[in-house]
Amino acid sequence: MIEAAFLLSLFLHRDLALVRAVYEIGGIDAVAVVEMESRFNPTACRREPDGSSFGLWQLYDKYHDQHRNNLYQHIITGAAFLEECKVRAGGDFVRAVSLYNSGSMTKNRKWGERVKRERNRLEWWLLRRMR
Repeated sequence: MIEAAFLLSLFLHRDLALVRAVYEIGGIDAVAVVEMESRFNPTACRREPDGSSFGLWQLYDKYHDQHRNNLYQHIITGAAFLEECKVRAGGDFVRAVSLYNSGSMTKNRKWGERVKRERNRLEWWLLRRMR
């Protein structure tokens, strides 16, 4: 059977090593968040009011170590934070992504819905290819 991360990297036109690392550590949820946050650009950077959001996960340095010089640790940190948000949101992916992105489970629900649609699209595409 063809590996899921390989198929996802082809479908998204993203670097296989990055997709594989994100997928293996955080699953399809993580792939969707990273795709929507940075399009798998490991050096993506955005100015924020009190610092910057950086990397694959767009981690805000006000609240998270960004691990700018250690991509693997950056992936682990982002996946752990997403998982923490999912637990705090009681498994509700939209609320978890809103929390991940804004610090509130309700403030950024529209973004959460967009990421959920992307996750569902990726999951559906992948399931159809791996039958």
